[in-house]
Amino acid sequence: MRITLRQLRRLIREYSEYFGSEFMEFKKAHKDGQHPLTAAYENLTELGSGSTRVVFEFTDNKSQVLKVINSPEGSGVDLGGEHHRTQFTKKHMIDSNVWESDLKMQMLYPDIFPRTFEVAPDRSWILAERVDPINRDIFIKMIGLEGEGIKPGYLGNIKLQALIALAIMYFQERKNPGSKSVIDAVGPINENETKTYVMTKNKPGARSTPTSSGSILTKTVVRRLRKMLSDPHMRKIYNAMSELNIPPREFSPKNLGISRISKRLTILDASLWEDHRQL
Repeated sequence: MRITLRQLRRLIREYSEYFGSEFMEFKKAHKDGQHPLTAAYENLTELGSGSTRVVFEFTDNKSQVLKVINSPEGSGVDLGGEHHRTQFTKKHMIDSNVWESDLKMQMLYPDIFPRTFEVAPDRSWILAERVDPINRDIFIKMIGLEGEGIKPGYLGNIKLQALIALAIMYFQERKNPGSKSVIDAVGPINENETKTYVMTKNKPGARSTPTSSGSILTKTVVRRLRKMLSDPHMRKIYNAMSELNIPPREFSPKNLGISRISKRLTILDASLWEDHRQL
């Protein structure tokens, strides 16, 4: 099938209108040999930055963002070294984009990671759906712990990390019949369940209970866990974290947001814990 010059120009115009002319200008600059981060700073506005990537927004496209690896031209990272503060290498940064643009992962875990619409051949940048940041209060509410007294600060964060670790462990134990401490304590979670009362295996005459001395699975912890596991989308997130070996520390407001497309809680960075691998 032959495409005429007129048809080609129409396709380019429609493509530009869909993603915006600013993205097209950036893409052209990079294709012409300009360093991706330099091209992004010259054509776009920085929205935020992390250890592995810098995120840029468009004035003519409010649904997508550009994520460029954080290796400035001529820097130690760009030349093959490590980030002076985080010790991430350029490979780690590339892996951030490789993980996020992994179509198989997006199909296995829909609405959990940002959708990707276009990628650079070398994965130095990706065009992804925009995810709005959240604060700690929204985070606490979305994971079902509003009113549970999880206060800000060092101790509150330790409690949160412990609860997230237990939620992940719940799904790990479902795949490992030999270890059922969390599952036994929390009890079955039904798909349509919305109740948040305590439901444990405790029965009159039981020799031991999850609240025995030395156990962290107190009635308060079990109640909080059941709240965290009562939402179907949150269960999908904890299950994905258990299967992808995402550490609990990565499940925090700074690495989460609300998708502008699905309106669901989304994990922003899918790669900080290990090198990319085939799923």
